[in-house]
Amino acid sequence: MAKRDKATGLTDQQMRFAQEYLTDFNASAAYRRAGYKGTAAAIANNACRLLATKRMQEYLQGYRQQVMETTTLSVERLAKELERICFSDPRALFEANGALKNLSMLDEDTARTVAGVELGDKVKITLWDKLGAIEKALKLLNAYPDRKQDAPAQTIVGVVIVPAKGSIAPPQQRAALEGQAPRMQRVATTPARAKPFRIPATGR
Repeated sequence: MAKRDKATGLTDQQMRFAQEYLTDFNASAAYRRAGYKGTAAAIANNACRLLATKRMQEYLQGYRQQVMETTTLSVERLAKELERICFSDPRALFEANGALKNLSMLDEDTARTVAGVELGDKVKITLWDKLGAIEKALKLLNAYPDRKQDAPAQTIVGVVIVPAKGSIAPPQQRAALEGQAPRMQRVATTPARAKPFRIPATGR
């Protein structure tokens, strides 16, 4: 029987799995790297079962807490970084005359929106993805818009129809002009008889 750690209750191999899982959060891959064998389906199933155990969850939670205590990471600080990128303005990178500012002269908020700088014949400055930051901020605030959108409201476009005389029955004609008739019924009409006329003979 494998020896278990007194503090965590996990075996050495299980602790190895936990450490591997924390590198990429891929349970199946971590299970393999920890030395477990089996088919792909068995590994995926066993990895999920091990990850869901109480002892494993307590160990992972303790590790996260240790990271929080030994680093300066916090939700508030990360949210502030997102805020800087979301509301960044590229005009802050330039002087009033259009010249690029020296990086050492950038204010704190603007400097933190810069992802990289390439120096050469021309200076190339890359900024962090603003739309990506906005998307992450919306998710952080639980305000991301639902992808499912209601069907757009029906828009009535007024069209004035001037029919030929006698080609549309009067009730339907009035409804069509008022924008209320989905269909206009045509009625048979009696073609008007052409009146004969004569061209008078001209005198010679």
